[in-house]
Amino acid sequence: MSRLALALLDILPRRASKLHAVEFLQDYLGIPRHQTLFAGDSGNDLPVLASPIPSVLVANAMPSVVEDAIAASRINGTLPALYLASGGLFGMNGNYSAGILEGVAHFHPELQPLIEGVESHL
Repeated sequence: MSRLALALLDILPRRASKLHAVEFLQDYLGIPRHQTLFAGDSGNDLPVLASPIPSVLVANAMPSVVEDAIAASRINGTLPALYLASGGLFGMNGNYSAGILEGVAHFHPELQPLIEGVESHL
């Protein structure tokens, strides 16, 4: 029996990053920084995680990524824009989409009632 392998490949110019893409979309769509929320879990997310853009590092991120994100945010003076999901919100574990919802609740506490409704469907 054969196995199907699936892989994803991002091809970007050498100086491009997710941060450049997010900033471009913010400018192009006229979305202010405080209305943007980025979520990530890997090394290629570090430029955004360490930027002034409100960002969530989900709980399933590798420990090295957590350390690097905190260190880069400290150096950049953007630590308040970085939220580390840890679980506990409405009994969720902070991984993947649960971590994103936790970050939304952190940066936009007025949305917690909506998140509680979503959580019951996960």
